[in-house]
Amino acid sequence: MSFGNRKFATNLEPLSSSQCDPELSPITNDTTMSGLELVGIILGGIPLVISALEHYKEGLRSVQIWRKYGRELSSLVRQLQLQQNILTNVFETLLEDLGLGSKVDIMVKEPFGRLWQDREIKNKLSQRLYRDYGLFEDTVKNMAEAIEEVKRKLGLDADGKVKWIEAGSWKREVKRASFTFSRGQYQELLCTLKDGNTYLETLTRHNVDLEPKRRARLQMRFFNLLRLVIRSIYHALRGSFSCRCTHGLSIELSVPKPQAGQNDADEEIVAGFLFRIGLSSAPNSPSNWKEVLLRYSRAPQLVTLSSAQSGSSKKSTKFSQISNSTVSRMTNIYSSQSVTITHTQSMSLAASSLPIAMANVKLGTSVSSPALAQIMDICSSVIKPTDGNASCCYGTVSNYTAKQFSNFEIHSTPTPHSHRETIVTLDDILRCKDDSLATLVYTNKIRMVYAISYAVLQLSQTPWLSYAPSSKNIIFIRRAESIDYNQAFVTRDVLEPSQDPASNSGGSPFVVRSPTLLALGIILIEIMLQKPFEVLRKSATPWNEATVLDPRLDIEAARKLAMRVGNEFGSTFGSAIQRCVDCNFNCENLSLDDEVFRQEFYASVVALLEENVRNAGLAC
Repeated sequence: MSFGNRKFATNLEPLSSSQCDPELSPITNDTTMSGLELVGIILGGIPLVISALEHYKEGLRSVQIWRKYGRELSSLVRQLQLQQNILTNVFETLLEDLGLGSKVDIMVKEPFGRLWQDREIKNKLSQRLYRDYGLFEDTVKNMAEAIEEVKRKLGLDADGKVKWIEAGSWKREVKRASFTFSRGQYQELLCTLKDGNTYLETLTRHNVDLEPKRRARLQMRFFNLLRLVIRSIYHALRGSFSCRCTHGLSIELSVPKPQAGQNDADEEIVAGFLFRIGLSSAPNSPSNWKEVLLRYSRAPQLVTLSSAQSGSSKKSTKFSQISNSTVSRMTNIYSSQSVTITHTQSMSLAASSLPIAMANVKLGTSVSSPALAQIMDICSSVIKPTDGNASCCYGTVSNYTAKQFSNFEIHSTPTPHSHRETIVTLDDILRCKDDSLATLVYTNKIRMVYAISYAVLQLSQTPWLSYAPSSKNIIFIRRAESIDYNQAFVTRDVLEPSQDPASNSGGSPFVVRSPTLLALGIILIEIMLQKPFEVLRKSATPWNEATVLDPRLDIEAARKLAMRVGNEFGSTFGSAIQRCVDCNFNCENLSLDDEVFRQEFYASVVALLEENVRNAGLAC
């Protein structure tokens, strides 16, 4: 045993592999291990190495010539603890503000626990690190491999215990004497951990700093796709009515919850959209409301036919099995709930006719999977059928003028349709036209104004929303004599032509900068004060009651009423409404088609109303 060149107990090398019987590292065994799991292995592995070194340190006290190296081992232990603490801090910073709560503390306490394998946490970490995630995985893999190599040299078993620690004292002395202590090789471990932590600290700092801007860009990309698809859906639905009936199209007003990632393709993002659409017939119809779910329909997938040799040397053709009920599970972008939609009718028909269609197809030919039927008339195919099937696909509708995202599947809702459903407008509620209409409570109001302002952000300058919407365009559904005020829709008549704001000035020399935002401000005032604007305006500007068509008087009254809302419900409400009324934004272009203005509108109006919802302890 040599002690030259200040060799000390920082690299324990077994005399032969048979004596230590090392096991293969789990890092080399499992190539699919994620970077998150590797961090857990490092945080759990360092204490095991420290514990083993402490055992060796205790053993060294019985050997007089090795006692002077105890300080070296203590220094090594402290440096390992320091690197462990640095990595723990980096890990906590990476997972900060990702909505994990106490899970982070649990993961730190249980480095080999199941949470380190959680796919949702891994995806959130991947989104935060964005393009640096690959470098992150390479770095922690290198660190984990270094830890596993040291554990092997220390003779630790799978549970982190020294394999020979329970042997007799004479065997321990022989085993201890079989190791060579080299400062250089343990310094290599420390350098690997230090360099790795330095890289991880840099990656973490840069990505955490950039995340707000990335999130804003991703949100704008999400909204651009959402608005594009919403436009296409309206034209696809409107073009699929071939009857002469009076119909209304409605879309649910709720806050979208983007599930997209930075690296997701546009089609992948759109494939996750699920829209709740209301189809209404004439008001005097026995059943004047039906809800359906719409999602983007991708192009049919190609299936290649192949041949295989059987036991009797006969060629047999393999077809992809098509079940009678193909189920797709989608997540509504407006809700945290999952919805199961099923292609029962169309797919069953396609499956039964498939063998006939395939009779003369040669091997190696690519064929399309069965396509859903095209709906020619929504009135007869979707609205009128009353079979009560709560799980079916009616078919598809198409927007033939769209270059992309033009086909959409129409599915029934999971809840069976009821003939007792009727439409109630927001205007009806404000005027208390029916004694059964419940008074809006505070939580209803703040959720409603938030959802409507967000809806304007999504639907403005699309066919779904008129240039100057009113409380008559916002509807709710009465079911069994009760109304769910948390579920609202905006509605348009199918035959109603699109309006041009420039053609609706009424000959007045005064032009409103943004009729849409003024109309939004008025709707928000009506909801918070729970009265129609025409009634509220009389109390705000009674001397101008005769000239009711002058938009300047609407603005003057709305300003006063916005101050009243602020005094009664808080300054955030008043400030948000005031901006809509005065169009007081730091942008020259007040079109919601403009990305810059959408960001400004969100920050100045929607975010304030969202803050009120959160302060009330309600989910956004």
